[in-house]
Amino acid sequence: MILEKKTLRKKIRELKTSFSVSELKNFSSFVTDKIKSEAFWQKASTVLLYYPLKDELDVTPLIKDAALNNKTVLLPVVENEILKLGVYKNDTLLIEGAFGILEPSTELFPEEKYSEIDVAVIPGVAFDKNGNRLGRGKGYYDRFLPELTSAYIIGVCFPFQMFEEIPSEEFDVRMDKVFC
Repeated sequence: MILEKKTLRKKIRELKTSFSVSELKNFSSFVTDKIKSEAFWQKASTVLLYYPLKDELDVTPLIKDAALNNKTVLLPVVENEILKLGVYKNDTLLIEGAFGILEPSTELFPEEKYSEIDVAVIPGVAFDKNGNRLGRGKGYYDRFLPELTSAYIIGVCFPFQMFEEIPSEEFDVRMDKVFC
């Protein structure tokens, strides 16, 4: 039986509280180490990541790894309810944006260059084995992901956020792969 989106979001919130900070950190390290070992990551020159909220899988090691390896690192910037991409330079140039999420205060990455993004690492509340993603319900990534025509799109989550099947809509963009 597939849970309704609202019920699933509540269930995930409750599950997260049953794990210690240390356990969540270990889950995050496992996922980021796995991604760093993948050929698609090593070959990528432009990557889209996200700066994590405290309850999301921590991908900051990927941000650091990408920057150290001279990849162009992009992070979401919310402007007027629309997801744009800011160019990450370093942590000192991050500012608090929408929903308390850190965003680059540097220039925006031009929309006409979105086809240059090799890998996009996308957070979610839940994922399923078919690559479907359930977000927080605001639709930012749902509206944005169709613009990534060339990127290898991967979802990242804690193991307890992966399900056999979750609710999905025909307009949802599926992940090429999910790491948990």
